[in-house]
Amino acid sequence: MNLYVASYTGNITTLSLLQNPDGSHKLAQAATVNTSTHTPSWLTLNRQNNVLYMIDEAVNATNGTVVSYKTSDTGHLTEIQRVQDIGGGVYATFYGSGSALAVPH
Repeated sequence: MNLYVASYTGNITTLSLLQNPDGSHKLAQAATVNTSTHTPSWLTLNRQNNVLYMIDEAVNATNGTVVSYKTSDTGHLTEIQRVQDIGGGVYATFYGSGSALAVPH
C-alpha cells in the first residue's frame, strides 16, 4: 500500500506501508519525484486508472499547474501530462462518474 505526500519543497514522496517480521508495521520511503512546480498543494488519486493528479497552488506565482502521474506498485511515479492553469488550485475532485477533474480556485 502506498501513501503519496506533497510538500512545498516541490516534491512528491511515496511512502510504503511495510510489515515487519514481528507483525508490526512501518512506513518506509519508496520514491521521491521533483514536480518542478512552485507549491504542490493537493493530490488526488484515480485508483481505476492508477493516475495521481497533483495540483500546484502557485503561491507567489501567476499560474498554477495540474500534473498527472502514472503510479506503480513500487511507488515510482511517471509524468503523463502537465497543464498550466490560471491562478492556483487548492483542491481537486472527480465528477462525471470519474471522467473529469474539477480544480476550484
